[in-house]
Amino acid sequence: MGRVLDELARAVRSIFRAQRAHAEAGKVRFGDWDYRLAQALADPLERLNREADLLALQAAKGINDTTEERLRDGDDPRDVFNADRVAQIAATEYSRAKHDAMLQKGGWWQWDAKDDACDECRYLDGHIVEAGAQFIVPAAGVAVFGPPLHPSCYCTLKKVPAPALVRR
Repeated sequence: MGRVLDELARAVRSIFRAQRAHAEAGKVRFGDWDYRLAQALADPLERLNREADLLALQAAKGINDTTEERLRDGDDPRDVFNADRVAQIAATEYSRAKHDAMLQKGGWWQWDAKDDACDECRYLDGHIVEAGAQFIVPAAGVAVFGPPLHPSCYCTLKKVPAPALVRR
């Protein structure tokens, strides 16, 4: 994600430079709004890029901590760094990023577990929360904002209308 945002910021700067060069050559007259527009887009994109990099580092730290623990506990490095584990980590982190992005949109979300889901995910199936609230699995002592609940979790979220308030 960081690379994409960086490329977008570079593209905006490039467009600005090209427009400025044309204006200076007298080919086209552009107003001061071009500079302001380019800056308005470039600066936030650069900040967003830095924030995305920090989030990626935080996610990687969690993965690295687990890897260090496994190596410290004497696991064979060939098992710790095998292709299946790398694919599992990638799929899990992709799911986490996808669901985090979905929840950024706000609204109400329903947990959707697959037929072969684990007990904890089946417990959450159908539960509805507002974005920002956590799904809670009391038996496991776990609270999460959305899938994945665990590595190789194939659960998803579905956007649903706000539930009607119940009066007692």
